[in-house]
Amino acid sequence: MGDSAKDKQKCAESLTGVATCLPYLGADAKAPTADCCSCLTQAMKTNKKCVCLILKDRDDPDLGLKINMTIAVGLPSLCKTPDNLSVFWHIYCAVIPREGSNIDDAEVLRYCKKNLASFKVPEKVFITDSLHKTATGKILRRLVAEHIVSQI
Repeated sequence: MGDSAKDKQKCAESLTGVATCLPYLGADAKAPTADCCSCLTQAMKTNKKCVCLILKDRDDPDLGLKINMTIAVGLPSLCKTPDNLSVFWHIYCAVIPREGSNIDDAEVLRYCKKNLASFKVPEKVFITDSLHKTATGKILRRLVAEHIVSQI
């Protein structure tokens, strides 16, 4: 068993209390329960790395989790839990301007700050002329993310 597998197993065992949050994180409940919030607060104090590991690997079929990342990012705020999660992830935005447009990253950031919840506003905007896509036109998010990270 590799370190990553050991970490996942250890985290899964130590975060069982946060299982009360799964209905809300999967968009099956309209609000987090009080138990969810208290367990999240405790997990953020003692197992912040595990919380981030579970969120990062949310699509891993071995975990069997259904987590809406937009909901997950806002959960600490709803539960009034200090998170400091920016240490573990960042929000970036890649934009392809329309032909003839001379939009800049500052303009995109102003728009985002005006129209998005604060936790959804990107830290940095990357203006690009293309994104990695599949043959059917779907954006390959992981390749785009790797490309953005390489530019930081």
